[in-house]
Amino acid sequence: MANDLFGSAVSPAGDVNNDGIPDYLVGAAEDGAVFQEREGYARVFSGADGSQIRQHDGENVTERYGTALTRVGDTNPGVDDNDDYAVGAHFWSPPGGTLRGKVYLYSGANGSLRWSKAGAADEDELGYSLDGGYDVNGDGIPDVIAGAPRSDFAASSGGYAVVLSGADGTQLYRKDGAVGNGRLGLAVCMLGNVNPGADSRADFAIGSMSTGVQVYSGFDGSQLYSITGVASTDLYGSALARIEDVTGDGIPELVVGAPQANFLFPGSGYVDVRNGATGALVYRKQGAVVGDNFGTRVACAGDYDADGFEDYMVAAIPTDGITASFVQIFSGPTGTLLTTISGPLDDRLGEAIACVGDTDNDGKIEFLLGADTASPTGFHSGKAVLYESPNQIQTGCVGGSSNFCASNPNSTGFVANLVLAGSTSVAANNVVLVCNRLPLNQPGVYFYGDGTLETPFGNGIRCVGGVNVKRIGPVNTGPIGLAAIQFNLQTITDPHVQVTPDSTWYFQFWYRDPNGGGVNFSNGLRVDFCD
Repeated sequence: MANDLFGSAVSPAGDVNNDGIPDYLVGAAEDGAVFQEREGYARVFSGADGSQIRQHDGENVTERYGTALTRVGDTNPGVDDNDDYAVGAHFWSPPGGTLRGKVYLYSGANGSLRWSKAGAADEDELGYSLDGGYDVNGDGIPDVIAGAPRSDFAASSGGYAVVLSGADGTQLYRKDGAVGNGRLGLAVCMLGNVNPGADSRADFAIGSMSTGVQVYSGFDGSQLYSITGVASTDLYGSALARIEDVTGDGIPELVVGAPQANFLFPGSGYVDVRNGATGALVYRKQGAVVGDNFGTRVACAGDYDADGFEDYMVAAIPTDGITASFVQIFSGPTGTLLTTISGPLDDRLGEAIACVGDTDNDGKIEFLLGADTASPTGFHSGKAVLYESPNQIQTGCVGGSSNFCASNPNSTGFVANLVLAGSTSVAANNVVLVCNRLPLNQPGVYFYGDGTLETPFGNGIRCVGGVNVKRIGPVNTGPIGLAAIQFNLQTITDPHVQVTPDSTWYFQFWYRDPNGGGVNFSNGLRVDFCD
């Protein structure tokens, strides 16, 4: 219907109907017309054929039910095997109260309400943001995190976020923002375990409007680290997403959006990929044009380019009235732009973005984009579009890579970390070497060989040797301390260093480090190639 704003939110739902295929959620705020707002709704769709499984409606008009959605997982194991999901209504108001907000968790098996949680005070707007799918309290059941960015409890519009038990909605943690108009809880993200050496619990991140991002331990609620953007007006942390490890340390990373959508100090927007363990910057992607609001939304994109690493999406929603919104997908390890999807000028494509998974069992990842002001069935009725990645994830070629022989820390305080960001298939010829945690703007050279060493050299350890050794490069570490190179196997003419199926080669990166002893090496990387 007109003014539904269908596509205000989108999310994977997990396997709701237990058919082995991932399903998805689409929300509609129903608030596109002043004085004609409705309650809002959320629909669950089958990933297999796109048919509607069910619809949930809000309780009262103007509550913006369905503007936040998340997959949670099976919160009642032993009762059924279906994934459950949560819906937010951040304008929900109880009798005599105002805008407290509410979170609802539903059974995937039959759509029944399992529990709900309302905001603690008027104008909290609990349910503005949602995420789930990871076990914080160690009971084996995935939990939910919800943001309430307008809470006045600790400061005027300081905001807060709560972690809720997936089993029954009990509050596990509450984190309050102490800065006026900081709006903590504007975005939330379940990270999984980012400190596996300390505990086995899932950790979580909370974003804000002006105070950056805080990451907390799921084990005891202590703060693990905090990160901020370039300026407090950047809206740094207003969008958050988790992606799987792209730095080679086995720990998931955090993607942070900073759209710089500020009336007085506008910018083009930017997105950071942050190391999940420490918060250290892996790299930054800068928007191209002032006013694009690049980074308004961020989300994982699955393995879009089929290189074995997870990628991510960034939405840009310009507000100048003359530029169409667009969504870009970037390589997780390197930040290389993989594709751009643009919508019509008035559609606001990318207002919501989500990775759904492989819904048709063809080995390709599907992702969902919401365009809430599109008008396919009436003015601003809205729509959501399911796209498929172009590349099939490689499953027949069994190769692999692993690190060996750690070198010494450099002037950054870290050991330079080398990983394979590409396929081990010789036929695919998509070998990308990525090394981060490097000193800035320094020259370096990749090299590989058929044997290993562990010999001190300069301020590091040379790990690669053997009878046959060859250089690749050179490569400069650039302004973010990262060196990446595509290793074209088809250009190798020397048969002694030819990479063939079922061969094993060892790689390393040598680089200059004037503030750390002169020269150093990365760790070693073993790659077992396949067909």
